[in-house]
Amino acid sequence: MSDCKLDHLVVAAADLDTGREYIEDLLGVKTVQGGRHETMGTHNRLLRLGDEQYLEIIAIDPEAPPPDHPRWFALDDRAMQSLIQRGPRLVTWVAQTRNIDKASAGPPYKGLEIRDMARGDLRWRMTFTREGELLGEGTLPLLIEWQTGQTPPRRLADSGCILKRLVVRSPRVQEIRQTLRGLNLENAEVDEAGQSGLDVTLHTPGQGDVILHSAAKSESNI
Repeated sequence: MSDCKLDHLVVAAADLDTGREYIEDLLGVKTVQGGRHETMGTHNRLLRLGDEQYLEIIAIDPEAPPPDHPRWFALDDRAMQSLIQRGPRLVTWVAQTRNIDKASAGPPYKGLEIRDMARGDLRWRMTFTREGELLGEGTLPLLIEWQTGQTPPRRLADSGCILKRLVVRSPRVQEIRQTLRGLNLENAEVDEAGQSGLDVTLHTPGQGDVILHSAAKSESNI
């Protein structure tokens, strides 16, 4: 069994300013400028969620040349582009491992490419699908192994926001549970549903508990 833990949530946006405004209005806190991913043609903003996790807002960088391969998080997919044109959207999550080769040895990760990545002085290795598509429509995490001692949450100011709950919804409950057990990610809840998606509950300092949905629903305050 691999020893993994939730690393970060991924919110995709048609452009970074729209993503920033959406998250800051929804959660009532400020996000932090991240940087550019030169090999992906994307850029991001970040929000700390406690000591170990964070939220990433990601968008295609209009000033970067298009890469010669598909961008991550399905950003080149027409359906995804249509979805985020209607508004920023939680699209998937990423799990951290200390040994990405071991963690990705079994399905559905076996055969995925592991690439060396960088942004500024940050270095990491990460799994990539062939066409940049999401795993399990975003319900299964991509895997990351940080190569630097200090991961993004430790570099960010405390936002006061905390990740309280992650619910994975899917019609393929047994498959999802088996994969997450293999990664030792049993703290993620898995519920049966007709439509695949994620429900994430964040506690915020001013807005109380806020739920982000990756399926076609609107966000809500509890």
